[in-house]
Amino acid sequence: MEETYWNKFWATGNVEDYLNYRGMQICADVMRRYDDTEASGTGEVGIESGNCDGNGNLIGTDWRI
Repeated sequence: MEETYWNKFWATGNVEDYLNYRGMQICADVMRRYDDTEASGTGEVGIESGNCDGNGNLIGTDWRI
């Protein structure tokens, strides 16, 4: 299926077609990780190196008044 989106982008050169192609790749990666989690039985999804900044959702927010 990804090949179909790539071929459409290749033919048109349209940015929207490229984003659809990338979306399909990201979706496939997420589904692969979900399947791996289900197969392992841990119920936990591992965080890959480089996918976070180490600060969680705060991203360096200063909470001083």
